[in-house]
Amino acid sequence: MPANPLTASDREQIRAGIERGDSDACIARGLGRHRSTIGREIACNGGRAAHTATKAQVRADKARLRPKHRCWSLNPNWRGR
Repeated sequence: MPANPLTASDREQIRAGIERGDSDACIARGLGRHRSTIGREIACNGGRAAHTATKAQVRADKARLRPKHRCWSLNPNWRGR
């Protein structure tokens, strides 16, 4: 999990920035994030034309809750390095 994941409020601000026609870098400066974080968020949620804060938050919530398989649970002989 990222150290500082985007919040629902961040996603609302991203949507507002898209509606204003702001660049990814401009939105990122306003949120104190790197522009690639904003670019990935927009791309993963349908691009500028389809991005909505609600859908993006639902997607993030589902991703966070999915079962995560650990190496040692899948292979009992795994010893790590």
